[in-house]
Amino acid sequence: MIEPWEAAEPWPDDAAELLLVGPPGTGKTRAVLDAYVLPLLREARPLLATSYTRAAAAELRERTALALGGEPDAYRTLLSTLHSEASRRCAALRLELGGKRVTRDDEEERVVDEEQDMDVVHRRIVDDEAKDGLGAWDQTRHRYPKDIGRPIRDRLARVLSGRELRLAETEVQEDLAGRTQNGRVVRPDFTGLLELALLHGSDRTLDLLAVDEAQDLTPLEWALVDRWRRNTERLLVVGDPDQAIYGWAGADGSRLVRWLRDGRTARRLSQSWRVPRASHRLARTVIADVQDRVDAPYAPAEREGRIDSLVPEEAGRGAGGVQGAGGSVH
Repeated sequence: MIEPWEAAEPWPDDAAELLLVGPPGTGKTRAVLDAYVLPLLREARPLLATSYTRAAAAELRERTALALGGEPDAYRTLLSTLHSEASRRCAALRLELGGKRVTRDDEEERVVDEEQDMDVVHRRIVDDEAKDGLGAWDQTRHRYPKDIGRPIRDRLARVLSGRELRLAETEVQEDLAGRTQNGRVVRPDFTGLLELALLHGSDRTLDLLAVDEAQDLTPLEWALVDRWRRNTERLLVVGDPDQAIYGWAGADGSRLVRWLRDGRTARRLSQSWRVPRASHRLARTVIADVQDRVDAPYAPAEREGRIDSLVPEEAGRGAGGVQGAGGSVH
């Protein structure tokens, strides 16, 4: 059983790494900020807190600005997405990094920074049945980072074969040609940016590296975290294996399960502020059918809620007295 984490609990003694498991609605972001990030920011200690999407990273900055003052953008280099940090660490490579987009605000055009995150990649990655070349290329690179440097055809053969492999290779070669000058990639796509940061990006010395939503990281992103970990005094990994939803895109949620089974230092948040009792009972019943997991029990919010309807196939998986008509779970 994973030990419960108490509010504002100090960092465990003699631990260089900590996994904080946060079941649904348990306030992972607030807990991490209050206990570990804000104290270091107040002391101007070097840290990096990454989250998976632009929206989540923006929430980190907004909450920090409320607590410490200033504008949220002042914390952009400390609280960001993995892709944005990779971009900063590749800046010395003289690449054409980052994006710019023009928006209209009260009929005036203005150019704004477009922070990068995995949502963009997920819109291109498809499952093995679809044969989009660039999607298959993204999928291959995220799943098999140890293949960096091998020929494109060999790498694509991990997920494609036959005619689809030939078509995908042609599409990738054409895309790569548009990103290359004098034989050197100067305009990497988002996945290529992570690869370059892994192979050639600069390193930063940090007191703390915090990685949020870690259950959604791909092997490529984990490899990047492992590299950044080398010059970091403490590593905080935050996530929930039970909420891993991007396996189709190559995410490796099993890494958190291995962390727990290896007996490495871990704590769990044990009180949900969002999930009502009815939904909690159903969720706990259904998740019990999952074989390869480590349980992280949590208490529901102090309200009953209700189950309006269930998808029939879910109702047949031991949901007991809440079985109902087709539809969705509320």
